Amino acid sequence: MKFLVFAGTTEGRRWINHAQRYPFIQRIFVTTPYAKELLPEEGPRLEVFVGKKDKEELKEYIEKDTLGIIDASHPFAELLSKNLRELAEEFNLPYYRLLREETVLEGVHVVDSYEKAASYLETTKGNILLTTGAKTLETFVTPKLHLRIYARILPMPEGVQKAVDLGLGYKQILALQGPFSKELNLAMLKQYDIKIMVTKESGMEGGVEEKALAAREAGIELVVIRRPVEQGYVFDELVKKIEAL
Repeated sequence: MKFLVFAGTTEGRRWINHAQRYPFIQRIFVTTPYAKELLPEEGPRLEVFVGKKDKEELKEYIEKDTLGIIDASHPFAELLSKNLRELAEEFNLPYYRLLREETVLEGVHVVDSYEKAASYLETTKGNILLTTGAKTLETFVTPKLHLRIYARILPMPEGVQKAVDLGLGYKQILALQGPFSKELNLAMLKQYDIKIMVTKESGMEGGVEEKALAAREAGIELVVIRRPVEQGYVFDELVKKIEAL
């Protein structure tokens, strides 16, 4: 018996560790070798597959004894989640969306999309610390914003190269691996004379609270991009759901 698990997030890794006590095989899918390094070692009940796979490719991994699909991908990986829901429906499999716990933030500027965040930033002044990842750089590195942007991205060669190709100078590229404490966030805000920090509403695991605390202490504005509305289960709910099978 197997579950297909799409991970790469903190809550996904938490689920994988927890589920090793159950008598089924977890077939784990992550997009990068780095994400695989954060997982437990493979074994009789843990298989790991690395690389992006489209819906047709994923069909090859669904077998007669597949019990269901657990989607523990990032809250903003909307296309992947859509594909997984469709895949589950096509094969008549249960689809379990593992949700990230909500974080309630006060005194921040909330927008509904990356595009609205970029439009708002064009009405402001001062240096910007962008913490939304390399995948979103095209939206923010515009003629009006590119000289103001300091992009904090993962230390992956392709991400750094993308930032350079878009026109960011090397001093504007902060290639670092989190998590980042409030103190480290605060130090970066002061070092680069940041006036506005931009983040996604990615929950406690995404370090939003530490960013909010640092922004408040530094007296700067925090712009938060609201996560998509989803239906699913937080960790404890998913545990109960699977144990009831």
